[in-house]
Amino acid sequence: MSQMINQRLSKIQWIGLTILAIALPFELKNPIVSLGPIVITDVEAILYAVILLWVSGVLYTRRMKWTRVHSAVLVWLIVQILAAIFAPLNREAALKFTLRSAGGVALFFIAADGIRSNRRAAWIMSAIALGAVVAGCAGLLEIESSAAQTALLIFKTQPTLVGGLVRASGTFQYANTAAMYWEAALPIIIALGVWWSLRQARRRWIARSVALAGGFIVLEAIVLSGSRAALVGTALALGIMILSDQISRTRSGLTRSSAIGLIALIVLVGAEFFVNPIFVTRLRSESDDSWFRAKIQPVQSELTVPASEVITETIVVTNTSVRIWPAGGTHAVNVSYHWIDPATQHVLILDGERTTLSRDLAPGEALSIPALVHTPLLTGTYVLQWDLVQEDVTWFSQRGNPIANVNVRVVPAHKATADTQRPLAGSLSNTSSPPRSELWRAGVAMWLSHPLLGIGPDNFRHEYGHYLGQTTFDEDITANSWYVEILANTGLMGFAAWLCVMIALAWIVRRQWPRLHVPGERVLTIGLSAALLAFFAHGAVDYFMEFTPTYGLFWLIAGTLVGLLTGTHDVEFASTIDRV
Repeated sequence: MSQMINQRLSKIQWIGLTILAIALPFELKNPIVSLGPIVITDVEAILYAVILLWVSGVLYTRRMKWTRVHSAVLVWLIVQILAAIFAPLNREAALKFTLRSAGGVALFFIAADGIRSNRRAAWIMSAIALGAVVAGCAGLLEIESSAAQTALLIFKTQPTLVGGLVRASGTFQYANTAAMYWEAALPIIIALGVWWSLRQARRRWIARSVALAGGFIVLEAIVLSGSRAALVGTALALGIMILSDQISRTRSGLTRSSAIGLIALIVLVGAEFFVNPIFVTRLRSESDDSWFRAKIQPVQSELTVPASEVITETIVVTNTSVRIWPAGGTHAVNVSYHWIDPATQHVLILDGERTTLSRDLAPGEALSIPALVHTPLLTGTYVLQWDLVQEDVTWFSQRGNPIANVNVRVVPAHKATADTQRPLAGSLSNTSSPPRSELWRAGVAMWLSHPLLGIGPDNFRHEYGHYLGQTTFDEDITANSWYVEILANTGLMGFAAWLCVMIALAWIVRRQWPRLHVPGERVLTIGLSAALLAFFAHGAVDYFMEFTPTYGLFWLIAGTLVGLLTGTHDVEFASTIDRV
């Protein structure tokens, strides 16, 4: 009877884990449960259900797989909890974030405990691959169809834009998050195709063709995401797979499939260079803030003008950005202005008249422009603030570009203006992001101020502005580095604990590798290891652990790798009383 109950629990848990592996890329924007501070998304609900089933099974059998990686991961979680408890600020938010991190750690334990054969590992990898390919298809549709962009808003607040163009993000909140997910899923897809081909010798070409087709979709999505780090990480992961397969001498076909993927990546990037100039500009710049740089020189610094009339003033604009300004089209760059109250610095009139450029303006080129100005209805003293705007994208001043001010005295009009409506006021806010170097400097400063346990999990984004001398800043920006974020938030203890997790994963792969005599096991191991290496490499310049899809994928891959390596070989089991 007890054995039957255990088998049923295990089967239900396995089904739940499979569903979770497929569903990870499809986290809805709106939570399905919202009770005060408790907010649970659809993906989190599946994760917590799987955790509950696993805990029930462990308590029932009183046995759980245990390795050095388990110990390192548990120490990492304990340090995070300590960092949250002793956080100097935002302690409640830090504890809440730590609880979410505990969900990821539990997912690692579940995968490592439940995967005890290469067939089970391949099953979970197949589920990951399926979800990634479907999400990749959504990303490709997003680029081509405005209807798809609208439909995908159930997963995010808005598409990820660069210079007015859409970057592929598919079902993810941001393009960089999507790129990281696809980047880690690609080695899994390729390894999986080779593994299935080894098991289905008569239909080998079908398995590899399906895997290559799925891999091509994901590769194209990575390229269209416009993530430079993802392109480098993908090339690195594919190169590592080729090298590892050559060293193992399994003749599995993994080298050929990985080489095809690497060639496809090079071809796709090369094609984008020829057909999409924006892509080239994106690769040359850290963010699109540098796309909105100009030198604006008004001919006159003071003016006296009549009220409510359209006049012409000459200004000289120089393109100091990294791209060509389009003079026409949907997202043309135009000259415009704002009217400012000199006493309060409030924006009285946000949208001034537009004056088009006479031609496209390349970087370094200057143009003298007779710009139209509609003077205010009321007499008085104003500041005319010259600016540039890319239509339906942004004002240049909102991306940190210097504006040019002209002091203006408005005198009574020469004609009646009783039928003139006063333009609506508005506001301008700086939406530019600090460069990575500044964010990293702030992170190091945070660590130096709280060296042992940092400022608390997830607190970097709430505090970095103060360390950069900013009074207002975007609290959705992270350190843009996994390692700087860990150092700032959890201090030296957290950083050391995380290094132990990385070392333990490398150690178990190195230790178990000679015992993997079946080619299929080595193929899956290479694919999972390359996926983790993609995370670690890309993590040098980005941070993903606050997003359920990416932190869930990381811990699921890590647990699957440990389960695969210890499932059919030597492994320790621990009593739940002693270890948990």
